[in-house]
Amino acid sequence: MGMDVFEPTVKPQAVSPQSSSLYNEIARIEEGYSFERFEQLGQTLGVTQKQLADTLGISSSTLSRRRATRLSASESNRLYQIQQLLTLAERSIGDPQDARHWLRQPNFHLGSAPLELASTAPGLETVERYLQQISDGVYI
Repeated sequence: MGMDVFEPTVKPQAVSPQSSSLYNEIARIEEGYSFERFEQLGQTLGVTQKQLADTLGISSSTLSRRRATRLSASESNRLYQIQQLLTLAERSIGDPQDARHWLRQPNFHLGSAPLELASTAPGLETVERYLQQISDGVYI
């Protein structure tokens, strides 16, 4: 009795340039972003380092230590999420400066400033959904 050899019907696909970029970003997050990247996002958003640290869930003492090292993978992941939220806000609102202002200001419909809400996963999802509604032209 011979053994049947399994031959897959679907051949493995080469990694696309987008996938390569994805895996590179994942590797950077796992390595930990530089403190400079944290500083740049704070400047771009127009918030203090403390405000951004609060949004990311980084304590003042940890933030002080991070100046000499890298952010942890978890902190880097949160930073990435806020960067993506900024990109979504800019696309949805149209003007980068207006989008940054919108993220910082209290929002009647959301009950808080969107950036403050984004400090938790459910809050982040709510802000993203709200921005998607704006993009889709849904009356809010």
